[in-house]
Amino acid sequence: MRIMKVIPFCMMILNLGIGHAAIADTLVVAEPKSIDNLPSVLSDRLGLAFPGKDKRHYAALEEAGLGVVRLGVSWADREPKQGKYDWIDLDRQIVALQNRGIKPFLTLYPDAPWGVRDLNSPVKNKRPKDIKAWQIFVGNLVERYDGDGQQDAPGLKTRVLYYQVANEWISNQNRSGGWNGTADELINFVNVSYDAVKRADSGALFVLGGIAAFNLDIMSMLKGISHYPAHQKFSAESSITISSYMLDSPSYKTMQNDVYKVLELSKYDYADVHLYGETRRNQYRIEAIRQHTNRPLLSSECGGPSLDYRDSYKSSEHFTAVFDWNLSSLSHNLVFCLWFQLGESQGSTWGNRKVALFDTAQEPKPGFHAYHFLSHMLQGVDKVDYIREGVYKLTYQSGDTLVVAWNGSAAINSATAEISVESLNGFLNIDNKGNSENTLQVVRITDVEQGLYSIENVTGNFSLILKDVPVIVGKVIPKTLAQ
Repeated sequence: MRIMKVIPFCMMILNLGIGHAAIADTLVVAEPKSIDNLPSVLSDRLGLAFPGKDKRHYAALEEAGLGVVRLGVSWADREPKQGKYDWIDLDRQIVALQNRGIKPFLTLYPDAPWGVRDLNSPVKNKRPKDIKAWQIFVGNLVERYDGDGQQDAPGLKTRVLYYQVANEWISNQNRSGGWNGTADELINFVNVSYDAVKRADSGALFVLGGIAAFNLDIMSMLKGISHYPAHQKFSAESSITISSYMLDSPSYKTMQNDVYKVLELSKYDYADVHLYGETRRNQYRIEAIRQHTNRPLLSSECGGPSLDYRDSYKSSEHFTAVFDWNLSSLSHNLVFCLWFQLGESQGSTWGNRKVALFDTAQEPKPGFHAYHFLSHMLQGVDKVDYIREGVYKLTYQSGDTLVVAWNGSAAINSATAEISVESLNGFLNIDNKGNSENTLQVVRITDVEQGLYSIENVTGNFSLILKDVPVIVGKVIPKTLAQ
């Protein structure tokens, strides 16, 4: 039985520049609800990169509403000897995801010892000795997962839609991807791969390898559109910082020219930007790329808060980061961003080692609950608008709108901000007279560790204290959240 109570609601005011607020007439509060009790609702706008090979954990992906999942595909594993294929593990992973309604996103690595040059290079993307051998491998891979009923993997339900090559290709030292050849060689490699994918399945979507956040920050500084230093930690004691005054070196100009050459001369359907660190940097990173490609963007890796910029963070900030990165990406018209890793592991950089949705004991972290909750909020969303730091507007296909807000400065200080009914007027299409007809629903996250939230009905003029977790305000909230 739901227990309802009416309590006074008195708060101070810091509005969004649209007016002043009085005290709310009444506030009706329901008992807390559990996010875990919400049904699973997959969203094609939410996803995850690298869930691991243990298919027992894939149920968590479905529960969190993650509709796209990125898998790494090693040439060495799938074709250990030329012409001898081993698809078993990849078949099982892809079918297990599809059985849950999740779309696989495959990132291919040219790393077969028999088929590549420079075996001692640390990069995963090595130059093929014979580009035709690589082309044959890619063609056979796509044919197996194109869903046309011929030579398909056992149990395959539909085509695999996304294929990618050349992950984080800029550096010749990047162990997560990289490239150990020239820009021209890379362009040829990408174009051959694109042709192989399209010949096998013309409906598949080809994604150019992602550009690392560190490199994006350097590029936005070189373009003069940002002055945020690029920073990355390698350990607690070791890090690197590149500021704008340090960019006179010819090597940075060469890097930039190579990046733009690859963007402009390669064949692909989507460009890919990796987004870590601070969301305020995203607009500059994205602008630096969009100036050199007219293809749509996605992010095959994102996540935060990053320990590149701090030593630790609170669990509430992990919850909010899921909202911030995804809403920021959607507000910049990215197709989606894929959160980095399901569980904490050694396969991450120092700064991203705590971004994952599960801890080392395989217990869900606050971000997991955030994804489950956000998957419901994004159902039927037509557009996401950035209002200011920590404030987003969601417009639904029905015409309804919601405002999602939190104290964007909470990571810097403990001060609280507030949001008033007048400030919501332009976003929610309500009047600002403060009468009893002004009834809104307010959703609060009350416990990020356990995944609890409450729904309040507010009438009249009011203001809401914003803390470091989201509050959702609107005339109508998604029905599944209210059940």
